[in-house]
Formats: sequence, C-alpha cells, structure tokens
Amino acid sequence: MPSFGALRYRNYRLFITGQIVSLSGTWMQRVAQGWLVYQLTKSAFALGVVGFATRLPVIFLSLFAGVLADRIDKRRILILSQAVAMFQALVLAFLTLSGRVQYWHVVILGSLLGATQSFDAPTRHSFFKDMVGEKDLMSAIALNSSAFNTARLVGPALAGVLIYTVGIGACFLINAISFVAVIGAYLAMHLESANTTPSDKSPWEDLTEGLRYVRGHPIVQTALSLIALASILTFSYATLLPVFANKVLRGEAGVYASMMTAIGAGAMVLGLMLASLGNFSQKGLLASSGVIAFPLVLLALSFARSPNSAYIICFITGSATILVTATMNTLVQSAIEDKYRGRVMSVYVLVFLGPLPFGNLIAGKLADSFGVVTTLRLGAVLSLVITTVTLASRRYFVRFTTR
Repeated sequence: MPSFGALRYRNYRLFITGQIVSLSGTWMQRVAQGWLVYQLTKSAFALGVVGFATRLPVIFLSLFAGVLADRIDKRRILILSQAVAMFQALVLAFLTLSGRVQYWHVVILGSLLGATQSFDAPTRHSFFKDMVGEKDLMSAIALNSSAFNTARLVGPALAGVLIYTVGIGACFLINAISFVAVIGAYLAMHLESANTTPSDKSPWEDLTEGLRYVRGHPIVQTALSLIALASILTFSYATLLPVFANKVLRGEAGVYASMMTAIGAGAMVLGLMLASLGNFSQKGLLASSGVIAFPLVLLALSFARSPNSAYIICFITGSATILVTATMNTLVQSAIEDKYRGRVMSVYVLVFLGPLPFGNLIAGKLADSFGVVTTLRLGAVLSLVITTVTLASRRYFVRFTTR
C-alpha cells in the first residue's frame, strides 16, 4: 500500500486542491470574524453566541442531509452548498467594508453558514469512498484533514497580516473568491456513477432505518458517544482563543492568529503522518489514543503564560485534534455498509458538530463568569475522566481492527 494512496485518483487530486484554496479562505474568515466579534462586543459570551448560531442548524438539518446523500448525486449537493457559503461571505464582506456591520449581522450570517455546513459535511464525508474506494479511505480522510489544517496554517497567518494592513473586511472578500476553486474542482470531476441507492420509502422512513442501523452497531455507537463527549466538553476551546490570547497572554490579533496557525501546523503534520500509514488496521487503538491525548494537551494549554509556550502547545493541540477526528471518521466509515454511509455520516456530523453550539455557549458564559483558564481546565478534566471510564468498560472498541 503506497503512502498517500488517495492522490493516485484524479478526482481526489482535484478535490484536495480545491479544498486547500477554499479552506484557506474559510480560516481567514474564522479568524477575522472572531476578532471582529470581540472588537464589537468585548465579550467571551458573544463569541459563544456566534458559535452557537453557526452550529445550531446542524441539529435540525444534518440527519435529513444524510438521507439526501444516500438518494441523490452527492456532487450536486456539494456544489450548491459551496455556492450558498460563497454568498454568505460576500454579504459579510460588503457589510464590513461599508462600515455597516453589527453584531447581529454576524449571528444571522453565521446561522446561514451553519445551514450550508449541515448539508455539506455529511455529504462530503460520504463522498470520499466515491472518489477513492475502500482501500484508500483512510488516506483520503487523513489527507483531507491535513488539507483542512494546511488551510488552518495559511489562513490565520494571512488573516493576521490583512487585519493589520487592509482591514477585516478584506478577509471576508478573499474567502468569497476562494470558493471558486472548490466549485470548479467538483465540476471538473469525472465520476462513473452517483453511487446512490434508489428508495421507494419516505425520507422519514429512510432516516429511521439509518438510526436503527447505528443503534445496533456497538463500534459506531461507542465512537459517536466519544465524539459527542469531546465536542461538548473540549472542542469549544477554539471559541475561547481570542479571549485567551488577549486576557491571559496579553496579546492582540497577531498572537491569536499565530495560535491558530500553530494548531493548523500540528494538525497538518499529523494528518500527513496518518495518511502515510495507508490502510492501518488497528483503528480502535489509534482512535482511543486520540480521545485520551486531546484533553491532556488542552489541560497543558491552560497553563501557558507566554505566547511562545502557547504556540508550542497549540501545535501539539492541533496534532491531538486530528488524532481524534481523522481516526474516528475512518473507524466509523470502515465499520459500516455502503448503503447506509450517508445516513451514518450524518449522525456522525450531528454528534460532532451538534453539541458544539451548546459547548460554545456554555464555555463563553463560564469564561465570562470564572475566567477562560478555569473553563479550559474544567472541560479537559471532565472529558479525560469520562473518556477513560468509557474505554475501560468497552475494551472491544480499543481492540477494533480492519483488514
């Protein structure tokens, strides 16, 4: 099995190139938006509200997005979702560049972006196998994670420069333009078939069937519970980074952007390492290591008191993040049947992104009341304890392997 086997496929090469360009713009927008909200409100809770608004649509829309992904051409769903996301970035750019932007604008536009992501994420995850097949699935997922975090490396660095030189609005405009790359990549693909399953059932019946499948699959159930736990207790740390950079490290936008860049660098490096493993069989062990390592690293971050030490720990945090997300995604997709792929991945996206609005909201409120350091430590310790107990009681998950 060659390293980076997914790159042997033309469709995947188009996909990953478009993703790197578009996601770099997306990360520019995330950094600029976080700084904009904090400048408008000076409130960690306000940052949490924006995170809540962006992720909330996932709870209501992602499951039906999975039903659609199993029924109709996935590529069409992906192109439409990217076009709507482009529109959202253009509106935010116009409002900011014209000096009219207000906090409530960001909340509403965040909700629109969340709605598009509700359809894009489960469809995109279930699209990997259409591009590369079963053997190179882990390579495709890990390389996608690496691309996502290459963008996290490039985007925040560019955002830090642009915020100081030409202003926040330029980040939003460049992000809108970057969507041309990923839409063009999807249009240029040559796919043998849409790989969909015709159904004479109602969408609700298909959804119910998919949920029954998940409920009857112990490996998938355990993976989803661990992802949900990490999502609500620890993944909200990203929402608090502007406050941590400003209040704890005594920095400005440049420090925040550098922290995000360090996270992206760590994630990119580990993503490449995972992709080089090929079809690594001990997926349960890898995934279990990730969910233990992540809260430990986050706990270490809470003790950082200088930008340089924070950058080092953020690099490790990025690596730990990918060790969780990429291996869990691969494990779940390796364990399921093709005809349920869209619906199972919609549940995966729901439990991964669905708790984030509540985690962001709670983290923002706790940070305002008790401080950002206490909030980070509390989430990390709770996650570590519950995860350890879960894995100890479900050792079959740790031992899960594939051929």
